[in-house]
Amino acid sequence: MAFTLGIDYVTNSVRALFVDVSDGRELTACVADYPSGKQGILLDPWEEVAEMALKTIQLNPHVQPVSSHLLGKHFLRKYGTNAYYG
Repeated sequence: MAFTLGIDYVTNSVRALFVDVSDGRELTACVADYPSGKQGILLDPWEEVAEMALKTIQLNPHVQPVSSHLLGKHFLRKYGTNAYYG
């Protein structure tokens, strides 16, 4: 069986759905709201991530990227062969 995850951003919300690609059957779906931005401008969630990154650099201009070891550990705990989170 093969599955796919679809994500659809619309005004003030995002919908994610999990679909069986063999027959197009929607297995599950979830809708989540996200806040409007400053002065009524809608924000893409990635804008929030970029703002956090900017503030981190402003607080510590010498901040270093996460090590590949730590990044791999974080990724593998959820998606690796022996995943235990998520």
